[in-house]
Amino acid sequence: MSKRSFRLTYRGIQIAVNQHGRRQHCRFTWNGRLYTACSVKGYQVSKVVAEIASGLNDTRPKLTALLGDLPIGIIVVENRDRLTRFGFHYIVTLLEAQQRQIEVIFPDETNDDMVQDFTSICARLYGRRGNKHRSARLRKYRLQQMKAYKTELDPNNVQATAMKQHVGAARWAYNWGLEQIKAAADAGEKWPTAIDLHKRLNALKGTDALPWAYSVSKCAFQEALRNLDTAVKNWRASKVGERKGNKVGFPRRKTRKRGLGSCRFTGTVKVFEDGVQLPRIGLVRLKETGYLPTGKYGQATLSEQSGRWFVSVVVEVADVQPELTDEVIGVDVGIKMLATCSDGTTFANPKALAAKIKQLRRWQRRLSRRKIGGKNRAKARTKVAALHKRVADTRKDAHSKAARAIVDKRPAVIAVENLNVKGMFKNRRLARALSDAAIGQFGRILSKMAEASGIQVFKAGRFFASSKLCACCGWKNNELTLSHRTFVCNDCGFTIDRDLNAALNLRNTASSAGIYAYGDRVSLGQCPSSGR
Repeated sequence: MSKRSFRLTYRGIQIAVNQHGRRQHCRFTWNGRLYTACSVKGYQVSKVVAEIASGLNDTRPKLTALLGDLPIGIIVVENRDRLTRFGFHYIVTLLEAQQRQIEVIFPDETNDDMVQDFTSICARLYGRRGNKHRSARLRKYRLQQMKAYKTELDPNNVQATAMKQHVGAARWAYNWGLEQIKAAADAGEKWPTAIDLHKRLNALKGTDALPWAYSVSKCAFQEALRNLDTAVKNWRASKVGERKGNKVGFPRRKTRKRGLGSCRFTGTVKVFEDGVQLPRIGLVRLKETGYLPTGKYGQATLSEQSGRWFVSVVVEVADVQPELTDEVIGVDVGIKMLATCSDGTTFANPKALAAKIKQLRRWQRRLSRRKIGGKNRAKARTKVAALHKRVADTRKDAHSKAARAIVDKRPAVIAVENLNVKGMFKNRRLARALSDAAIGQFGRILSKMAEASGIQVFKAGRFFASSKLCACCGWKNNELTLSHRTFVCNDCGFTIDRDLNAALNLRNTASSAGIYAYGDRVSLGQCPSSGR
């Protein structure tokens, strides 16, 4: 013991209590576990500190005061779970340098490997510190994630009419609330919130102003007003720079010209093997059976696209993280081939728009010749919308399958290019082909799938010349154009497909430590053919 300890009339003991509810028990009852252990060892307690390391902040005033209270000679703790996050051995070393010591009364109660990274977050989320409950709750916290499912419905005529009424009511409520907000803004009054608007709307139900209100579910009005309130908040946050991403404009009126819209139901939504039961609509058949997980859910979203009805639910599923390899895969995207991987795998571009361009032209001409406001014009508009949706679905299906095939390789890192897609559209000769390929959408799908599987996505610099650099020696071909489909190195003689060469450059750059793909700097890899 140091000379500082002799200034006390007794040996200084500080007890750190993990559970806040035990503070009074340990302070006033000698039967507490820590008090009993201290009395057996002959320690005299000076004070008790509860919740010594609780919370998720980095200040830790109680722990700082504990380490700075030099007259305290011995610190007694119940177990090491609270101190593990700060480095228990580091604290022991610090106290030994101060000629003090820390003693753990129950060292076998806590599994340090389990608590190492999640002790504090588990304490804040679940409160109780019992070791028996911690492992199960921690496992549930780590292994659960929210996943959205969307599938097409097969309603009959009565159900389709009810669906149109609900989405129409949601569209009307949104526009009505928007007019109320604009009127308050013009009058200089406080803008009404979603709750205020709903109270006003309830006063109109059953009157001559809103006689049809009780024929639809109340969720159609409530959720539409909540969506409007969220839109206004996003506009305000974007206006002052508090919202990330592109600037958000002021909410606009909803119109049927851009689609019937959607409607969200809250309450009890039952999903069966071949159907889903929605409030006020009833049991609706599913076109694809066995896709939606069966059970009861708190909400569901009903939407319409090109005359087809869809339902989406959010389900809590197990988050299974697969084992990854040490491989690094470079992915080069383009027009001729959608994606080319560094291991030689290629994925063809579906060219969905090119396959339907003749039909789209024909039906666009028919639409333009129809009388405005007539039924034939509405039929032609539905046909054009159906063709556009078919193109979009074909493209997205190919992108999803290609991204899933790449992610299923389980690489540690996926290297892609950070392309300026909007700037590339300025080339009028390639604008349609680039729009048909939708390489930006493919990049987003690939990044989302990779992050969900725990795979790191490495994005090379926008000015990294992946196609012009030799994957073997690093020589740059400044004269390479889009018409050159084969890369020939004039320095080492390496000959390879240009897309595969770009994928190899992306792989080599991402796998190099300390090398970043900016400008023309590239880490040289092994030549696939020559072995250099």
